[in-house]
Amino acid sequence: TILLTIFGVVLSTLHQSSLGAMFLIAPSKLHPLWYSPFLPVFFFISSIAAGLSMVIFESIFSHKSFHDVMDAEHKISHDEITLGFGKAASMVLAGYFSIKIFGIAVGNNWKYLFTPDGIWFFVEIIGFVLIPCFLFAVGVREKMVKLVRFSAILTVLGIVLNRLNIT
Repeated sequence: TILLTIFGVVLSTLHQSSLGAMFLIAPSKLHPLWYSPFLPVFFFISSIAAGLSMVIFESIFSHKSFHDVMDAEHKISHDEITLGFGKAASMVLAGYFSIKIFGIAVGNNWKYLFTPDGIWFFVEIIGFVLIPCFLFAVGVREKMVKLVRFSAILTVLGIVLNRLNIT
């Protein structure tokens, strides 16, 4: 099991960073707000947030489907595990937001923020990165598992939106 876990982490790491690197060869095909020399790093960090959020999202269904065959210890620890994943996702999203702003600063792409594409960039970065980051943090602090689950769904949708915007 440990070997397969290591293999899965390495494979997904290589996949996400190489997917981001693939877009580096065509800078003229991407809008400057989404293009950055740090694109492989953006893809990798966002995939960590997506993975954490997808585990929370998937656990909603698996917990409901297998609730009757779970032992009592698992039922009790489910909410705490969800809150732990939410805390990690909040920190990853905060880091992701920071490096996205750093990418805009390095590329000196501030002038594009107040264009129609810039507004769409704000929707993506505020609506699907900052808001879920904040909601994760509040949900964890207040132990509101439903809020953490909602934030996970927003984050997964945000990653899908980001990949669509880039492609």
